Amino acid sequence: MAKKTSRRSRRRSTPNVPIYTPPTTPGAKVVESAAAQLYTGAVVRSKEVDFRSEYRYVITDLRNMLLLALVMVILLVTLNFVL
Repeated sequence: MAKKTSRRSRRRSTPNVPIYTPPTTPGAKVVESAAAQLYTGAVVRSKEVDFRSEYRYVITDLRNMLLLALVMVILLVTLNFVL
């Protein structure tokens, strides 16, 4: 049998390239970031969501999964005693 050798994983190195910054002209107007321009300090409320109607199927799905798990456990226990 051949001797196992450990291989070193190769890390992908990112190229050493500086981030592009556009040239600025003297006296040019400095533009604020988009996030700073959009923030007004006002609280925006989202509309109310009725979760009961949105997730009405979840309870039945959970019940079905629980029943399936119980049937499988009972089947395993009975097979353990029989075999």
